[in-house]
Amino acid sequence: MKMNACLRVLAMVMVIITILPALPSGWTTEDAEAQITPDVMVSVNPHILMVDVSPTGTGIVQSQITLENLGVHIVTVLVTIDLDGYHASPNQISVTLTPGQIRYLPMSVAAMLRSEYRLQAGKVIATVRSVNGVPIEEYFYNEAGFFVQTSMYSRLVLEAKDPYIKVWPGKVLKLKFEVLNEGNIDDEVRLDVVNRDALYRSGFSIAQGSSGSQLISPGSRDPMTLHVTTPKSRWEDSYYSVDVRAVSSFQSSQPFDYSVILWVRGVYVPGFDPIPALISLFVAAAIIGRKKDGESIKGRDL
Repeated sequence: MKMNACLRVLAMVMVIITILPALPSGWTTEDAEAQITPDVMVSVNPHILMVDVSPTGTGIVQSQITLENLGVHIVTVLVTIDLDGYHASPNQISVTLTPGQIRYLPMSVAAMLRSEYRLQAGKVIATVRSVNGVPIEEYFYNEAGFFVQTSMYSRLVLEAKDPYIKVWPGKVLKLKFEVLNEGNIDDEVRLDVVNRDALYRSGFSIAQGSSGSQLISPGSRDPMTLHVTTPKSRWEDSYYSVDVRAVSSFQSSQPFDYSVILWVRGVYVPGFDPIPALISLFVAAAIIGRKKDGESIKGRDL
């Protein structure tokens, strides 16, 4: 009897030992790791940011970072912004989230005014550094991407080589200008005469230079020319303003105006150019003077 009882007890012990590993356990390593695995979501809205870097812009754009703790533990999250070529704020910040909590963080991105046009990708990284106040060795993180683009802008500066010109009637002039592209993009530029109709009625003729419109790169200063023919019939001195405008190919650009003053004086004579004529008169006067000097010397010798 005693032997049978011992055998039954031994058999029960063996059965328990056999099925024990198959029983569920709340403290296994895998389950413990699963229980402390944090679940933090991060997003950026808006995720496409446009920075106004024109001379009248601010150079600053703002967005919002959203953090949400989807887990069941209190977590401490380190938020960092990875963005090249811009100044981003906050660069690093630590945030503590309770289970189910949502936090909103303002994000600012700044660029230098007049900086070049570019498109840059960035990301916000949320790294969990501790769970329930206990630092963790293996960090868990999530990230959200965004884009920053500096705005395109056009800005032209127009200068005349000779802002005041004295000219004869019927004279063909080359009004020479320099156009400076102070924008951050290549610009197709042309010169327009704003008061063209009024000058036509006064007897002028105006033509664009041989280049017509011209492509000017950012920071470059390029020459441009207008051909202007003054009225042919003039019996008194007259002053005229040639109002020239540098026009960008971008409709949002502000035009730049410049005025050249022409003093048209004298009388137009067909086929007569006063400059060569004056030179010829000076040459003739010099020759005549030399002849007279030679004759006077011969007379004294006699």
